[in-house]
Amino acid sequence: MPVTDEQKFKLLILQARFLKEKFSMHKQLEQEAMESFSIGFKERLKTLPDEIKQYFKGKDKSEGPIPEEETVNQKTETEQAQEEPSGDSQPERKEIKRHEAPKRLRDVYKKIAKITHPDKLKGMSELEQLQKELLFKKAQQAVSSGDYVELMDVALHLNIQFPEPTEEDTKHVRKKIENTRNKINKIERSAAWQWYHAKEKDKPSVMKDYIYYIYQNEMR
Repeated sequence: MPVTDEQKFKLLILQARFLKEKFSMHKQLEQEAMESFSIGFKERLKTLPDEIKQYFKGKDKSEGPIPEEETVNQKTETEQAQEEPSGDSQPERKEIKRHEAPKRLRDVYKKIAKITHPDKLKGMSELEQLQKELLFKKAQQAVSSGDYVELMDVALHLNIQFPEPTEEDTKHVRKKIENTRNKINKIERSAAWQWYHAKEKDKPSVMKDYIYYIYQNEMR
């Protein structure tokens, strides 16, 4: 039996969900990796020649010894800010996108609301109510911001039939997947991440190579 367009689209939504969760886990582990990397950096630096020690000693300690990673993180935060507006600009952007939301988006939201609206949860267990309320809030946020992928993911959780996906819908989800995958790759390419996941026996040499790389490139 051939795979239908709707089934293909559901697979894309599942892929987007998986990558979103993976990115969230990476961000949590990234902080631990950077803290551990900073400690390892200072310990390894003690074993290196005095001129290298003096060079790094002159750096602002509050900035930490990981300039390349800070650049990567700043880019990631900028991308997140573009996708998740904050401050005074957030209500304005949401209001604009709310009016521009296509009918099929609003129709899916209405189907979700019929199942998850707090008024519809009477008689359910406390756990089920909490789960439905969470999905309702996600759907509200998704339709307000025009996040088609998030809304379809909520619909998938509730086994709600998707509207027939358009070519534009498919491109939008693929773009979301690509952006999330790029963010994950940036974290995995960072020095802290690679050092943190290296074998214990290799960590001293990996750290030494990193320190010399920074020192030699900035001294040119």
